[in-house]
Amino acid sequence: MQNREEYEDEDDEDEESPARVAFLKLVPSLTKLLRNLLNVGYSPDHEIGGVSDPFLQVQILTLLRLLGTNNEKASEEMNDVLSQVATSTETSKNAGNAILYEAVQTIMAVESDDGLRVLAVNILGRFLLNRDNNIRYVALNTLSRCVVDAVDDSDDEEAAEGDTDGPKSASSALQRHRSTIVDCLKDPDISIRMRALELIYHLVNAQNVRDLTGELLNYLVLCPREHRRDMCTRVLRVVERFSPDDRWRVDTLITMLTIAGRECSPDVQAATIVYIGRSTEDLRAYATHKLLKAIRDDDGSQRGLLVVGVWCIGEYGDLLLQDYTYHPTPSVGPDGTPADDEPVSISFMAIEPADVVITVENVTKKHSCPIEVKERALTCFAKLSDRFADYAETETLDKLHKLVKANRSSHSLEMQL
Repeated sequence: MQNREEYEDEDDEDEESPARVAFLKLVPSLTKLLRNLLNVGYSPDHEIGGVSDPFLQVQILTLLRLLGTNNEKASEEMNDVLSQVATSTETSKNAGNAILYEAVQTIMAVESDDGLRVLAVNILGRFLLNRDNNIRYVALNTLSRCVVDAVDDSDDEEAAEGDTDGPKSASSALQRHRSTIVDCLKDPDISIRMRALELIYHLVNAQNVRDLTGELLNYLVLCPREHRRDMCTRVLRVVERFSPDDRWRVDTLITMLTIAGRECSPDVQAATIVYIGRSTEDLRAYATHKLLKAIRDDDGSQRGLLVVGVWCIGEYGDLLLQDYTYHPTPSVGPDGTPADDEPVSISFMAIEPADVVITVENVTKKHSCPIEVKERALTCFAKLSDRFADYAETETLDKLHKLVKANRSSHSLEMQL
């Protein structure tokens, strides 16, 4: 018994076990057998749905996958037959789809060339157009694994953003199916939507961050409330990693707070405050104006929006007293020429100090206002009493002092200012 255990330990330590070495010698025979199955004529004893012996084909492909993993020589010997399987298998029946799925698994696992991987991705793209939700789910799940593996490989090569991907790489082929993947977010099956969401999150890079983040925000409006917290965290990670500029980052985070401020985590709120605080004065003015408008339009339920908005109003309230206009830079097309669509200017009118105070006061008067928002509002009133000292009327300043002192007898220590 002891000798047997020692022998098994030695096998585990070896890179190539005796059994694997023996089977590697059979790769040419296995590829020949698989090729014969593809070319064989009608055989009623073994044919299913027009496919010759699909069970045997699946088993051979599985064995080839095990043998070709981390073995360039074996992978090279099976590349041709894998290509033949991928291009000649009938897809109208489930038997053919099962073989194609196994072929894709094998192509992605072995040391295949880029052309074969592109072919595998295109097969999965066709699966996404299938009406059968089981096939679509399998395709999304497999594509997600492919993307994760591709990102890991690019991280090793210090090219995590995919800038070095050529037009014939698997990553580029996957991007061509982006619209089909985005359409899966509209599927009534929640499992399909969640798989598509996971895949889209991995597909984001510096080139498509604007489009895909927009799709994520659109889905955030419709997704179940229990999933919104995780969605907000994912959008924050995408924005932090791939944001093209500070204005787009702040704008995206504010939009997210208006949609799911009730469900977003404190980390998302804190990150938004940090990015606004680190920005230029022009961007702070834009963010404060936009947050004030969002607070006025809100029904008081978006806690995260109120926390961030009230903080910004207290910190940069003096910027609200001036008109604000932003003229976006005209976009440039891929060929370097100006795009056809004209950029839309963004303008906000100056707001009177009394109206700013009333807006924050109305937030605190709502029955649903959480205590943390009231604490922020109290600090906001204290800051505004100093920032509006040279601009506001005496009546407004007196009101601010009364609002600061109104909670001296509160049960909350944080409210006793």
